[in-house]
Amino acid sequence: MAKSKEDVVPVFRGREGATQTINTDDLVVGDIIKLESGARIPADCIALEATDMAADESAMTGEPEQVEKSSVNQSNVHHHPNPFLLANTLIL
Repeated sequence: MAKSKEDVVPVFRGREGATQTINTDDLVVGDIIKLESGARIPADCIALEATDMAADESAMTGEPEQVEKSSVNQSNVHHHPNPFLLANTLIL
């Protein structure tokens, strides 16, 4: 059976930093996921790097507005202190 786009995700694994595409069922703690606009988040995670990122969490929280996100390394974390990304929500 063919995999849909949402069944696979690019991750950075290994010391070389190359990405490989894996099945979302094969994600493990410590995987670094590459997400782009329009992507569905495959698992609860923390943003390590982000630029002007927001997530549509309405399916999970019931709140209609988008939620601005920042990475854990951003200097403006005091303005948008939410690096947590919820599974099955969308990156905007």
